[in-house]
Amino acid sequence: MPFHSPEGHSRVAFTQTQLAAQSPARITPPVPTASFAASVAIAKSQQSTAPPTARSGNQPDPLSLRPTAPSGTMATELTAAQLRAYDGTDPSKPIYVSIRGKVYDVTSGRSFYGPGGAYAIFAGHEASRALGKMSKDEADVSGDLSGLTDKELGVLADWETKFQAKYPVVARLVDA
Repeated sequence: MPFHSPEGHSRVAFTQTQLAAQSPARITPPVPTASFAASVAIAKSQQSTAPPTARSGNQPDPLSLRPTAPSGTMATELTAAQLRAYDGTDPSKPIYVSIRGKVYDVTSGRSFYGPGGAYAIFAGHEASRALGKMSKDEADVSGDLSGLTDKELGVLADWETKFQAKYPVVARLVDA
């Protein structure tokens, strides 16, 4: 049965069954052709085999752009004293917060963690205990998890998950 669009055009309505009957039962993916294979071979043959140091112009050496640590590992270790230098008071430095010994770069959240921000007390510190307790008390800003309840440890785990999704890990906190 036809219906009219808001513009007044006549259209025909189909039921799901009618549409299924008109569609092919199986859609097959395209099969690579000989010309496709030839194109791939040509592209591969045109790739440079010269070592990265022999590049011309102002192109950077791709090896210099690779991370120095293997994927998934942290290249830097910081002590608590070193971490304090990243509290947001120096606008030329990033802002770091540590949770369970992992140091996160929270600079993109400067309005929260920078001076005057709601969570500025955590900047430049190990904040696990305070986050688990949902506390902004300076005495709770530490990595000491002793005495936390299961509920508080769950809250901390939720914070850690949020940080992992939002901020890069840049270092590991170590004892001096």
